Amino acid sequence: MDNQQHIYQACTEIAKQGKTPSIALIKARVAAGTPLALIIKGLQTWQKNPKLGESTSATPQSAPAKAKPMVDDIEQRITSAIQPLQQQINDLKQEIAELKAKS
Repeated sequence: MDNQQHIYQACTEIAKQGKTPSIALIKARVAAGTPLALIIKGLQTWQKNPKLGESTSATPQSAPAKAKPMVDDIEQRITSAIQPLQQQINDLKQEIAELKAKS
């Protein structure tokens, strides 16, 4: 499968997620080093004929399977980063309540 077909499939996958395909979203899904001009041309061609990205190959289904662990890892990192902030907020709320009670 050529780069152009990968771009069409990326556009179709993005559209199926309810998003509008954009250069940035496509670039995140296609192979590193894919020329920007090729991505732009592929997006423009796909916009004229969205059926270009429909395929019966297993490639589109294998990409989300690989993306799921990465999404889980990102969500875990975000949760880990937020937890100390939530604790600080709770501590500050308690301290404010104590100060209000004293006055």
